[in-house]
Amino acid sequence: MSMDYWLGLMSGTSMDAVDAVLVSFDTNSLA
Repeated sequence: MSMDYWLGLMSGTSMDAVDAVLVSFDTNSLA
């Protein structure tokens, strides 16, 4: 089983915070 991990970042103006998400995908399973 092989897992891929992806990190996504998004920021707005200097008054906003930085949002982050970490997701994982099982590359051996297709839906």
